[in-house]
Amino acid sequence: MRNLLPRVTEDLLQRYFAIGARLDRLYRILFDTTYRAVLADLGFEAVGQHLAHVQDRRNAFAHGDPHAIDDALVTAVVENLKVEHEAWIAAFNRRAVRV
Repeated sequence: MRNLLPRVTEDLLQRYFAIGARLDRLYRILFDTTYRAVLADLGFEAVGQHLAHVQDRRNAFAHGDPHAIDDALVTAVVENLKVEHEAWIAAFNRRAVRV
């Protein structure tokens, strides 16, 4: 990690209770923006909203609401898989070419 910025190294050495927090913080540190903002900028705002909804429902489920993940959520996840993947590729490509 010696070639990374100190702020990145410090963050990578921290422990997080949830993957969402890690991804959000690390993305901000690396790119000075949010993944949702990048998705919106690339024309995938609905994907960002969908991912936030899924995360909210997952958190509710993890904190004791067994009905937070229902058939409608599962259907929405499956229906959005292709466009979510396309959005991720677009975001990745934006960052992969960054010097």
